[in-house]
Amino acid sequence: MHHTIAWTASTAQAVEVDTVPLADPVIPVTAANHFLPQRDAKLLYIGAASANMQRARFSSPSLALVTTPFIRPISGAVGFGVPQRFQDYTYDPIVIRGLEELVLFTFHAGAAAEQVYGIAGIDYGQEPAPVGNPYTLRGTSAGPAVANVWTQIAMTWFNQLPTGLYACIGLEAFSATNIATRLIFENQVPRPGALGIQALGNYDDEIFRFGELGIWGRFHNYVMPLVEVLCNAADASFEIYLDIVRIQ
Repeated sequence: MHHTIAWTASTAQAVEVDTVPLADPVIPVTAANHFLPQRDAKLLYIGAASANMQRARFSSPSLALVTTPFIRPISGAVGFGVPQRFQDYTYDPIVIRGLEELVLFTFHAGAAAEQVYGIAGIDYGQEPAPVGNPYTLRGTSAGPAVANVWTQIAMTWFNQLPTGLYACIGLEAFSATNIATRLIFENQVPRPGALGIQALGNYDDEIFRFGELGIWGRFHNYVMPLVEVLCNAADASFEIYLDIVRIQ
């Protein structure tokens, strides 16, 4: 499963900024405001966005021995657009060393300070998607979500699932201000997630759907995954789509 982390801060114009990470229950944040993975992992994807984003890069001590990788493409909008603009490493993931600080640097050219966002997927060992018919389950929520923090929202699912054990193999999440969404599964530490979409006519990149990242988590029909959202403003209207396969 992978785990989704985020950075966000209001940063000054025309200055490269060491961007602040959001507090996370899985990967600690140091006193210097950097993520500190506790063991080796792989970077699957990373994206950076703001209204006037110009460049972004990430760094750790091991990575800096060669170069601090720049993120391409980036998004010059408050969101990741369509097609979504981010760096996809799924075919050749970058190794993130445990107990080394992971830092995101961003630079924007806005006329004043603006909110910047970074989202990354950290892989702790993928399991291939199970064989079986994939179904997409719709859910809705009235939130409310608080701006610029991970907020857990209460879900109403469109269908009651038949008794059984299910594997989640993908996610698409919409709200007018959605930056990213992640899931919480019972008895599972990583919280896998996806970049958000901000219009129903938009779509998530294919890596977030139908098993491209393997199994995200397992759940019984009577213990549905919990949903966390990161939004750029207060929000109270969400549509969540889970790709699922019944495995028992």
